[in-house]
Amino acid sequence: PYFVAAIEALEDDPVEDELALEALVSNLRKSFDELMHVAPALTEEHTGMLRNIQKPNRLTDRAISLINTSNQEKQEILEELNIKNRIEKALTLISREIQRIKLGEEIQSEVHDEISKTQREYYLREQMKAIKKELGEDEGSVELKELEDKIKAAGMSEEAEKVSMKELDRLSRIPTQSPEYNVSRTYIEWLIDLPWSESTEDRINLKEALKILDEDHYGLDKIKERIIEYLAVKNLKQKKDPNGSVRGPILCFGGPPGVGKTSLGKSIARAM
Repeated sequence: PYFVAAIEALEDDPVEDELALEALVSNLRKSFDELMHVAPALTEEHTGMLRNIQKPNRLTDRAISLINTSNQEKQEILEELNIKNRIEKALTLISREIQRIKLGEEIQSEVHDEISKTQREYYLREQMKAIKKELGEDEGSVELKELEDKIKAAGMSEEAEKVSMKELDRLSRIPTQSPEYNVSRTYIEWLIDLPWSESTEDRINLKEALKILDEDHYGLDKIKERIIEYLAVKNLKQKKDPNGSVRGPILCFGGPPGVGKTSLGKSIARAM
């Protein structure tokens, strides 16, 4: 029910240079003191424990047992019978652990600073919003006023301006964070951008229209025939009643994306 083992005590190799060994031991103690100041798991008690150990081999073994490293690396140091080599390997591990801890602290500090900066910017923005709101100058009010001015300056028809102002009133009651806010604002901006005050005289030439349609689109004979028919009827009505309002059917293009609906509309506009 228990393990049985045969052991053999290993003796360290004889030390040839006592002075060099003393220097290494001194460096080991200093390095461990430095590690103790940065490693949260180490305390003065551990340092005091090492001060009471005088033999270099036991000092090294005890110091290594307190370092956060793999058992394999600790085993490699324990198997080293040359005490100078053992201390040098221990110094390497201690130095690496110090660098690892300091690097972790730097990263943590940078993350903390970034979070603090973000929080500070957030609070400043909120304070700015509150101040502007008190002054009646919050971003939403400014944007609504700009849209209202643009609607009045767009030269819309009476009906279109009425629809735009109604939509603007609805926009004023929608929270700015809501996705619906952007949809409503985009619709108003689209109405504003329409060329309400720009117009051209119709110049319906059926031969020119057919030429333009053939230049812009290959095939589509039935569609072109229907468009020419539409333009011919429109032209005939204008000739019969030059001063009257010409009303006719609305052309409706249906089909999946990419089949030429928009480009056909542009061709018709160019032909007129």
